[in-house]
Amino acid sequence: MLRYCTFIIFIYLVNCDKVVYPCKTPNGEDSNCVSLFTCPILMKSLGSLDPNAVAFVKDSICLDCKAGDFMVCCGTAGNYLSILRQNQTTQLPPVQTKPVDTATVEQPEPNSKEARREYVKKKLIPSRKYCGLQHTDDRFYNETETALDEFPWLVHIKSSELEFEEEYGDRCNGVLISNQYVLTDAYCGWHATVIKLGQYNTSSNVSCVPNSDIEECTEPTIFVKVEDKIRSGKQANGAYDFTLLRLDKRISYSDYVRPICLPVEGSLRPPSQPTLTFSGWGASGPQTILKKRLHYNITEEKACYDVEVGLEGNVKFANVSLACLIPKEENSSDLACNGEHGGPLMYSYKHQWFVEGIIIQAFASEGGTYSANFNSCSNKDPVAGIFITPGFMEWILDNIKD
Repeated sequence: MLRYCTFIIFIYLVNCDKVVYPCKTPNGEDSNCVSLFTCPILMKSLGSLDPNAVAFVKDSICLDCKAGDFMVCCGTAGNYLSILRQNQTTQLPPVQTKPVDTATVEQPEPNSKEARREYVKKKLIPSRKYCGLQHTDDRFYNETETALDEFPWLVHIKSSELEFEEEYGDRCNGVLISNQYVLTDAYCGWHATVIKLGQYNTSSNVSCVPNSDIEECTEPTIFVKVEDKIRSGKQANGAYDFTLLRLDKRISYSDYVRPICLPVEGSLRPPSQPTLTFSGWGASGPQTILKKRLHYNITEEKACYDVEVGLEGNVKFANVSLACLIPKEENSSDLACNGEHGGPLMYSYKHQWFVEGIIIQAFASEGGTYSANFNSCSNKDPVAGIFITPGFMEWILDNIKD
């Protein structure tokens, strides 16, 4: 995995001379050595995150890197067709043709809960070979704003199908957990109609920043309709539980749209690491907001109960595990706003990001009183979330379908 991550970063940092030389692809096809960025089929292979496709791109490198662009042997295939990865000169055995019973090609999902959960983990949940990965770069504006391709699993949940209607009034968030499912809180899930993927700036569908002498831009924001809403608890639980949103189509992954890792086998966050990170577009008004990066420490539940009358009773009634967090730095410039809810509470483990829970409320004080509207922010008040406990993880696996 480390080799894969290093390679992804490497292609953005180094370049090679733009000179065309004859070459042979890993499949033995005669071609020319050209810039990776002028070879669509290899760029598509790289964006697929498939380990075999990424390995094929690495084996297509045809010149030492000096200056200019990264050079690859660009043929007509983006994966191995006639050679094995473990031995680049070994031919695949001849294909043995035989009649196929089309009725048995697609394997049905198993019936038992345990077997079905294993099926979902293997077939429908992204493998840890690809989930939770993002570019590591230093294109940060400050401590809280992010790079263009940071947290590519964060999504903006719209409660209206109109692109710009109430642009700041429905800043719900969610997290992409597969190519067709988003996890969020009950409030954001209940009102969801459209999911925006790959967004960076709330006022623009394409965002650009200068990177040295080159302007880097995101891909256009993707709008996908919500096909189904699956709620974990009862309607009486209010906002204090989870919702799964099924998209009306499968989406393709890219540098700006990728899934986060789920705690399928339990949390990997060390007990000595109390800090969780979250992101979103919460604001005190309709101004432009860039995707944030906020760091909060887990604290006693009482810190949240003290600022919200009725919170303790609601959490117990919904039978969820509360995550109460306070800013990591006492005088931090981080601004958490009421519009942050629905987004993921995250942590990084061995270069991968995992979701630990979902935000249900960000408290914001105004002269000693606490507001539930969208016009207040605070850098000292707590944030309340709900943890993804084993029971909720099982609920997720039970409800994701092909």
